[in-house]
Amino acid sequence: MDSLELVYEVDTGDDELLHHLSTSYRNLAQLEMYRYRANDADNVPYMSIMTTVSKICSLQTLHLNLDWAGTPPVHCKNDEQTDSWAIFAYEQAQEMLSVLQSCPRFEYVAFLRPRLQCCTWVKYRPS
Repeated sequence: MDSLELVYEVDTGDDELLHHLSTSYRNLAQLEMYRYRANDADNVPYMSIMTTVSKICSLQTLHLNLDWAGTPPVHCKNDEQTDSWAIFAYEQAQEMLSVLQSCPRFEYVAFLRPRLQCCTWVKYRPS
């Protein structure tokens, strides 16, 4: 398998799931992950996720919807909120890319950008 879409709500097995992913799918080139918080207070351990995902040496593209606390909902009506999301996403992407660029074939990480009419994937590439 070279492509996988993973949709889940966080529970106590989050670390085990990610470890299984990185050890069982070594030929994965494309990963699309939708990770939903169990409650509003949960923080996203994104650097831990990136460290685990970066062990998939064949990874080329990573699409993420991580349900960040404090970010606008997927179908957001407020342009100011989506503008602040863009700044937040850029900063997170730069941190993630610092880890993910260790994957020899890695091309980009993409975040699902909230919009009123339709959501779009925003891609960030290593420099």
